[in-house]
Amino acid sequence: DPNLNFKFGLLNDKYPLLKQDDGSIFIDRDGKHFRLLLNFLRSGRIVLPTDDIERRELLIEAEFYLLTDYILSSADVCSRY
Repeated sequence: DPNLNFKFGLLNDKYPLLKQDDGSIFIDRDGKHFRLLLNFLRSGRIVLPTDDIERRELLIEAEFYLLTDYILSSADVCSRY
């Protein structure tokens, strides 16, 4: 179900994780915006794309990883930089 979020998938045995031989977890998502989300997790800051479609796509990915509220609250701070 594409509406399931990342945390639910991690906590629910009904949707097993796709673990690799090395123990890493495969997350079947488009990696287009993952760089921005990963940098946000590292720094706590993000500059949202100015393009409406790009911004919506990023927020959809943020929602999947349960980061939407954090990103929206930090976006105002980053707009000043």
